[in-house]
Amino acid sequence: MSTTFEVYPGNEDIPSFSELICNTEKEVNNYLKSISINKNIKLSVETQSIKDHIKKPFQLTDKMIWEDSLYAWFYICDIPGGTDAYFCRHNSLDVEFLREELATNPKFKTYQTIFDNNIKLGYKWTFRRSAGQPAIITLCYGFLAATLAKLTKGVVYSDDGAWDYKKFPADPDDFMQWYFRLEYVTEHSDIDLDFVKESLSAIRETLT
Repeated sequence: MSTTFEVYPGNEDIPSFSELICNTEKEVNNYLKSISINKNIKLSVETQSIKDHIKKPFQLTDKMIWEDSLYAWFYICDIPGGTDAYFCRHNSLDVEFLREELATNPKFKTYQTIFDNNIKLGYKWTFRRSAGQPAIITLCYGFLAATLAKLTKGVVYSDDGAWDYKKFPADPDDFMQWYFRLEYVTEHSDIDLDFVKESLSAIRETLT
């Protein structure tokens, strides 16, 4: 089973691949230090065809926009696996979903201005973690989404079990405060405490 984090930008300032990578590395490495893992990760990215997974040329200085026939593959140097990311233009169903949530969901209403702006912008990004990915990838795909949301003055959203549904939509700074933090996982959370504990153990084993 795969899970996803969606990024709804709140302004039209689109960062480059290198900006996203550099800022995400800082956030992830700060997190690792906070849990006493003194090793830095190094992210990389390539673009591939959805149809046949053939690499396509791009520059790290390019903006985070690509054709819908492609995906961006973010990975950690020297560690297997990765997360695939998609640049998605809104269709009528996407807009209908956002307007319905804004009308009925108090959490969405908290970010009314961001979502109103996003509907006008007409796009989002999706980061996907496929089944069987290493725990460090699970950590990083969340931080990639949150960092991109921070760079675009947007929010992070998920409703497929990527994390505790009740926390979404989420401000990116808030997200990075509670994502993979045991103290924020309670009996009322939609995320399993044992999953988080096992993932943290696996991250330590991978990096130390």
